Amino acid sequence: MKRFMVGVILVGFFSAYSTVLAQGDQAKDTPYWYTSSHRVQWARVDSLQKLVKTYTIPTVAQSKKMGRILDYRLLVHHTGGEYNVVIMIKYPSWAAINAGAGFGDAFKAIEPNEAKRKVATDGFNWVFEGSVHVDNIYIEATN
Repeated sequence: MKRFMVGVILVGFFSAYSTVLAQGDQAKDTPYWYTSSHRVQWARVDSLQKLVKTYTIPTVAQSKKMGRILDYRLLVHHTGGEYNVVIMIKYPSWAAINAGAGFGDAFKAIEPNEAKRKVATDGFNWVFEGSVHVDNIYIEATN
């Protein structure tokens, strides 16, 4: 029985180890989706959607022009729920994730007025105030 358990543990270890090694074999140009799932107070979700339309969409377009990201999505759970807001950013590579989306630089490029940027930042901070979130990184399995 003891040998059997050692064998099971070793098989499990080598399976997990080979999976980790395989993850490191991603091509340098593999795109990654960075997701952030939030628990936003339901009463603030409409404000978030307005802020995204006003500020995030143009900032994302500028960040795309800068080559920092490939895509951006905001998902809102239709009827509420525990994690009711999901932000998805598609990066062109792992190096691009480490470099960041460049939203700060992109926002400065489209809105040079610092006071106006502060109004937007304060609005986002209010929406996400006290919210819990979970971050994940995915690759597209269908490519």
